[in-house]
Amino acid sequence: MKDSTATRRPDAFESPIVIPNDAYNISFRFSAPFIRDKANIRYAYLLEERMDNWSQWQVKPEVSFSFLKSGDYTLKVKAKSLSGEYALPAQISFTVEPVWYATMPWVIFWSALAFALAFSIFKRIQKIILKEKEKTRQEEKELQKAREIERENQIIMHEKERIEAENIEKSKDLANNAMLIAKKRELLIDIQSKLNNIRKNAKNDIVRKNILDIVRNIQISLNDEKQYQLFDINLERVHQELFDELKKRYPSITIKELRMCAFIKMELTNKEMASIFNISVRGVETARYRLKKKYPNIHELIGQP
Repeated sequence: MKDSTATRRPDAFESPIVIPNDAYNISFRFSAPFIRDKANIRYAYLLEERMDNWSQWQVKPEVSFSFLKSGDYTLKVKAKSLSGEYALPAQISFTVEPVWYATMPWVIFWSALAFALAFSIFKRIQKIILKEKEKTRQEEKELQKAREIERENQIIMHEKERIEAENIEKSKDLANNAMLIAKKRELLIDIQSKLNNIRKNAKNDIVRKNILDIVRNIQISLNDEKQYQLFDINLERVHQELFDELKKRYPSITIKELRMCAFIKMELTNKEMASIFNISVRGVETARYRLKKKYPNIHELIGQP
């Protein structure tokens, strides 16, 4: 930093003096040429931008100011002698230059930089806001889509429950039908057995022949596959999903095995299945054992074989 000294007389300063910002000490010298008593002159000064009141009278014809901030200043000086002479107050204006980065070009540069930075931040924030809005819109769309999927799933589930309820009802009807078939077969077999006994004890050939005809008709009825075919068709309609899954897992599964699986699913007893299949209860037990051995994981679909 520099030491700057003003050497012109105070009353001669008509235009401002520009002092560099790095001048750490600024000195001003005074003189009062119009006072005759040169040996007893006193001076007082006032730096308006820094002092509120005039200084004390002093003999020393100079003043120094250290580390003045940048800006415009006005220094006023007045003089008097001990004999009572006064000189008119004089003043000087001077300017301490601002630091380089506070000069007008740099102020413009910093302002432009600040504006560019603010604009960049604004655009960045605007971009973030737009991105968040787009994200919110996407989330709303996904949420709406999820709700629609949920509604569709609920409709599908309700439809599935309705179909399952219908299948349960149909399964009950089939079970009742199977029971009726079983009871009908048992009744026919019982009647056939009793007629055979009557035929054996009958003495009239015509009576025996007529009874034999009846027994044969009963046997034909017992061997009639039409009712079983119709039963199998209805059974497959009701348990379509079960049959499809069984055929998919076990392509070699037979119609009788499918029927057995459906009866197990319907929780029919071995006796009821024996009557429907026209085999013994022991035969049903053997068929179930073979089913379990042939298809180890079939219980996942029909329960315990």
